[in-house]
Amino acid sequence: MNVQCPHCSRVVRSTTIICYSCQGPVAEYYEYYEIYNCPPPRNYSYRQIPYNQPYYDNRPYYGNRLGYHQPAYPARRNNPGCPVLFIIAVLVVGFLTTNQHSGYSSSSSSDSIDAASKTLQAYYNHINAHEYQAAYDLWYVNGQRSQTYTEFVAGYAQTLHDDLTIQDAKELNDGSVQLNVTLVARGPTNSATYQGYYNVGQRDGEWKLIQGQLS
Repeated sequence: MNVQCPHCSRVVRSTTIICYSCQGPVAEYYEYYEIYNCPPPRNYSYRQIPYNQPYYDNRPYYGNRLGYHQPAYPARRNNPGCPVLFIIAVLVVGFLTTNQHSGYSSSSSSDSIDAASKTLQAYYNHINAHEYQAAYDLWYVNGQRSQTYTEFVAGYAQTLHDDLTIQDAKELNDGSVQLNVTLVARGPTNSATYQGYYNVGQRDGEWKLIQGQLS
């Protein structure tokens, strides 16, 4: 099989190691192209083998589809050429595509969790200050309808102080945030510890308590 010398365009046999016309490396050029599917970079360091020296010896060697044997490669060269650029391009495109279609970035998710946590903390700050109307107003209308304001206030008649600890948080598919909490309710003579969760989300542009369960 004949190939074209990549350096002087002379037609030579595929088994040619060094072009007899321009003394340019032929076999190694096509070997690189076959492995990496692109030409060697301009600063690629070819092995300097005289055209009249056999291209095989007692070193480990392998054959390839060009029909000749050559020494096995030493450690990977410092300049990896095209494959590394291709891999970097794929990673960059994948990263941009993921962020584009995720619906929200990690920073927006963090902002939502921060806003939800502050809303729940404000709720218990109002309760501890006996500002029950302000605390009641932080419930979304569906939550408020589960009990009247009078019933809401009566539920804290024996509570002197609530200590809230937010254990962890996660943003849900609908954009609301679930806060898993531990609550220590302190009364006149004893205290009780509860665990559960609150769902907090935006309603009409304001952060509200949507649902809660403690046991």
